[in-house]
Amino acid sequence: MCNLYFGEQNSMGSNITKVKKALLALADYVDSGANGLVGDAMVSALNTARGLMKRRIFNLGLDAEGNLLGKYHSRAYARVRISIGRQIAKKDLELYGGLKSSIETVKQDDKHVIIAFNNDLNTVKARGQEEQIAKLRGGTDPAPIFLLSEEEFEHMKVEFRRLIKQIITIA
Repeated sequence: MCNLYFGEQNSMGSNITKVKKALLALADYVDSGANGLVGDAMVSALNTARGLMKRRIFNLGLDAEGNLLGKYHSRAYARVRISIGRQIAKKDLELYGGLKSSIETVKQDDKHVIIAFNNDLNTVKARGQEEQIAKLRGGTDPAPIFLLSEEEFEHMKVEFRRLIKQIITIA
């Protein structure tokens, strides 16, 4: 149950009443599963963030803090990449595209949506890359690669707010 507290009306009178009605309608929608609308808004907002995260990692070669992922150090691996037409100037974590395509938005229910890898192999690969890059940087904690950056998180919030405003209008 979504509980909202509203203070006394002030000089804005009817505007507060309209806002109160809209928020109560949204609360009812959330409590009822919003016929899937709130969950769909969460999926859409997370899809926006996921797309930005994938672009950052696989196109720009950056971690969530904006640091370059580095270079490929193994000459043998560099030769493999070159032989299939991949660049070796910077680490982009994309050889055949499996890691990138395995990152999905998963709607667990109308109130829980996550970004996750769709298989254990790529989860292990991703964790290995985070640990390897941290080690190359001289750190011990995994590099923050497969996390939303602050900018990506802000884009997600803006998209979610935009969609919630549409739901309130529908309500």
